[in-house]
Amino acid sequence: MNGFLKLLGRNKKVAFGLSIVLFYIGIALSSSLLTEHDANKRVARPHQAPSAEHVLGTTRMGRDVYHQFIQGTSTSLAVGFSAGIIIVIVGTALGFQLATLAVSLMTL
Repeated sequence: MNGFLKLLGRNKKVAFGLSIVLFYIGIALSSSLLTEHDANKRVARPHQAPSAEHVLGTTRMGRDVYHQFIQGTSTSLAVGFSAGIIIVIVGTALGFQLATLAVSLMTL
């Protein structure tokens, strides 16, 4: 842990990238606190410009873009982390299998 903190202190790009990821994780975890209704609910007329009521405006279906952004953040992070975990599991299993095959071929 101490080495990781030293890396963050020395490498500003790593610190900046980590802060962006942590920001989006914070949005995803607090999405129920940041929005009060469903993102797919029609809330206004289509193509409304950003205003105090709809911070990022509305879509052509009259849905609030801000609420869709908040809900989409959680979905995107879930898909991304799930894909990462699956890749690590498949890659590790394949690596073990190929290492076992290489060892058995060397003994021939």
